[in-house]
Amino acid sequence: MSARAAAAWQISHGDWAALTAIRGLAACYVMLSHIWFQVWPAVAPPFGYGAAPDGVWLRATGWLYYGHYAVVVFIVLSGFSLAASCRMALPRAEFRAFVWRRFMRIGPPYYAALAFSCAVIWLTGDGKTGSQWDISVPVTAAGLVSHVALLQDFVESTQINYAMWSVAAEFHLYLCFPFLLRVCANAPWWSLVVVYGIVYGAIAWLAPIAGADFPVAYLGLCAHFYAGIWACRQRMRGSPMRRSRAMTSGVALLCVLIAVSVALGFDASERWLAWLDGLCAAGAVLLLWGVTARTGRVPVPRLRVWQGVGEFSYSLYLTHAPVIFILWSFVSAFVSSPPWIWVTLSVIGPPVCLGLARLFHRCFEAPFVNRQRPARACAAHLNQ
Repeated sequence: MSARAAAAWQISHGDWAALTAIRGLAACYVMLSHIWFQVWPAVAPPFGYGAAPDGVWLRATGWLYYGHYAVVVFIVLSGFSLAASCRMALPRAEFRAFVWRRFMRIGPPYYAALAFSCAVIWLTGDGKTGSQWDISVPVTAAGLVSHVALLQDFVESTQINYAMWSVAAEFHLYLCFPFLLRVCANAPWWSLVVVYGIVYGAIAWLAPIAGADFPVAYLGLCAHFYAGIWACRQRMRGSPMRRSRAMTSGVALLCVLIAVSVALGFDASERWLAWLDGLCAAGAVLLLWGVTARTGRVPVPRLRVWQGVGEFSYSLYLTHAPVIFILWSFVSAFVSSPPWIWVTLSVIGPPVCLGLARLFHRCFEAPFVNRQRPARACAAHLNQ
């Protein structure tokens, strides 16, 4: 691999700080969205009660329905970050080492959070409460086994902790990463069009025949993960001025996405979720290009606080759902109006979730984090 080709994959320490800040912002959006869903589980059954606010409360808070888009940003960011930090060759032995490293990165905090979620269910019971937490209970043998085996993206996806389905999905994408990385390194830029064509062709074919409990749109995560890898490879294309404008374009596109989703409403946005996710992935790619456009001079210097949150964002993602449920159980015992329950939870929920997540990170995540950053180029024979 030439020095010029190797440099295309590399990003600076400042770039890593910006990517971490984006991760923190996305995790907080998921947390705020789940606080909203805890009060108004608006998704249609079986994953919700179809309950939503109305009037001014709907207009003021409806944008919180779309926390799923933050998961798409996470997936794109994962592909981008892994490609940028790749140090591995692709022989079988190295593939096993890569998978083991990724498992040890996500596994220990995941299983600790799984035990914590099970303890919350054991202490609070598995009765229905009319809240979002109801999709996590009761826990069946199949649900427990699937979560232990990291297969809950296929079986009993919402049990125990409804936020954990994406952890299994991301781990399965990790298994595909070496293959996708080699494809991206050797394929022309338009390989992204081919990947999206294949994945979205499958979505269009399966949508009419899939059952209501099979989220066909989530197949798009495979394409979005590849988009992250592709974005890392292609980020040096174009003039520096054009790259520096990418962040503004990405933020604008993500804002348009939320505005379009709000205008469509909950039901229509669910029907068009796969295509809206594609728009979200495009915005994420532009955003990542923008924040890594100026080596050593990240164009988001005021996001240091979000960088701090991003450092323990995985722990926040793992633990926030049961914490929100505990807080909701306490608040709803004293406040009966759903809007005011939401207001109270929105005030006390974030600091409690963030504080506990930071403590959890120190105990169960930080000891397993690989701190050898930032990136080196991928092994030279990657492009052979």
